[in-house]
Amino acid sequence: MKKLTTKILLTAAALSAAAIMPAQNAPAAPAAPAVAPVAAKPAPTLEQILAPLPDVLAEAGTYKVTKAELIGRLKDMEGAAAILGQMPENIRNIQLRRLVESMVNEEYYLDLAEKAGYKADKVWAKAKLMKNFSELPKEQQEQIKQQLAQEKKTLEQFIDESLKNETQVQYIAIGSFMDDKFKQALGKISDADVQKFYNDNKETEFKQPETVRVAHILIMPTDDPQKLMSATKENWAAAEQKVKAVQERLKKGEDFAAVAADVSSCPSGKQSKGELPAFTGDGSMLMGGQGRMDPDFTKAAFAIAKAGDVSAPVKTMFGYHIIKLLEKTPASYIPLDDPLKAQIKQALAQNAVGKELDALRAALPIKVYGLDVKAEPAAPAAK
Repeated sequence: MKKLTTKILLTAAALSAAAIMPAQNAPAAPAAPAVAPVAAKPAPTLEQILAPLPDVLAEAGTYKVTKAELIGRLKDMEGAAAILGQMPENIRNIQLRRLVESMVNEEYYLDLAEKAGYKADKVWAKAKLMKNFSELPKEQQEQIKQQLAQEKKTLEQFIDESLKNETQVQYIAIGSFMDDKFKQALGKISDADVQKFYNDNKETEFKQPETVRVAHILIMPTDDPQKLMSATKENWAAAEQKVKAVQERLKKGEDFAAVAADVSSCPSGKQSKGELPAFTGDGSMLMGGQGRMDPDFTKAAFAIAKAGDVSAPVKTMFGYHIIKLLEKTPASYIPLDDPLKAQIKQALAQNAVGKELDALRAALPIKVYGLDVKAEPAAPAAK
């Protein structure tokens, strides 16, 4: 339900730059080979793949989805026949069940929309899209017009072509209905509601953990990172002697960054003088850092008392490190400023609309026919 509502809100609620942007010119097809290949066996059609299914696939009260309607929807999806034809039956049934259930939901939502005055006809939909286009920022309007000009189409022509698809017309009606329900719900969210949500979720949603930012020098027991697991005791002993020599250089006053660039086995030595992205107490790196820090390295980094201090050699699975603390940022909370208030209001409004629709739909369970899903066999018990 929530995924479908989100899809409808994003896809059809209002005309955006993405929604009306014409497709880019397709690349030219490759030239035909000089010798015609042996004709491949034609792939099964959607009609052939779905032939064993009953004519009615899903029902919920007066709403239903037929096999013919499902085939029509799948034909709007490029490559659907080829994809479904290669799927194991159980996986295919799972995917098709989801689709027919969403199609029943669409019928239900369309009925609600039409009763509220959102008519799923092309004249109304076209007027809605033209109005939404007029409300876009001027820069987006110009960008869209320029791309349409490359296709030698006017905005009106492009919309007319899009609305030849009946499903798209229905999405616009449903989306407009959902969008207005969201706006109504948004208007009912008070500042007190926002403050309560912030207070109730402060520890789980809005707490920023303590972080550290460090530089390090790494001495590995082997020059080849791929051979770390096969490094010998002698290799490790040699690495330990090297890191002790590095430690002595630092004690004599040599610059940490210069030494890192000179001897560190980590690429950060040459790339950033040993500096690493900030990370948290569980080793998670911030600012786009990939992966997770070694637990022993993390523990040693957080144990350093103040910025500028340097650790004793620390052994990890990668080798020996000397770590310099550059900055420690204490744990804090994201402030409840205006942008965050707006985000919370939107989330609360979406949740309210979702609950309202879930309550309406709960009285209308969907029955699906012919798309049985077999239970996966249980894994054998460990001996």
